[in-house]
Amino acid sequence: MATCQNCNYKWTKKSIWKLGFSKNGAICTNCGQKQFISFETKILMTLVDLLPIVGVVALFLYPWYVKLSNFEEGK
Repeated sequence: MATCQNCNYKWTKKSIWKLGFSKNGAICTNCGQKQFISFETKILMTLVDLLPIVGVVALFLYPWYVKLSNFEEGK
């Protein structure tokens, strides 16, 4: 669970969701320090959001990337 980097207060799920949709950060209800979602978390969430798109694109491009073999491999 997310905690304030200033006072280590555990944020509620509702507060975290609100912060996720905020572009200006949110104020910690315990100490009053403004908190923001970390760059690492933003990157992770972006990758998770892109996975379905990547899967669809990969299926579309599949015929161009398949390599064939004369025998069954990987056993």
